[in-house]
Amino acid sequence: HCAAAGVRFRFGATVAGFEREGDRLVAVRLDAASAVAGAPSAGPRRTERLAGDLFVLAAGADSVHLAAPLGI
Repeated sequence: HCAAAGVRFRFGATVAGFEREGDRLVAVRLDAASAVAGAPSAGPRRTERLAGDLFVLAAGADSVHLAAPLGI
């Protein structure tokens, strides 16, 4: 049901940062090496940008640390 609604789950991905416009979160940046299994980690850090209207932070105990830069 979720996939049909456009939801994408990114298990095991590492959050590299967030993009905001005013007080709105407009994108999440993932570390590209963690987003793709087996991707090379050498060289400059590459990120994958995920834009959206709604984001769900479901990182368990790590949620507090991930949300801190957003002031939540």
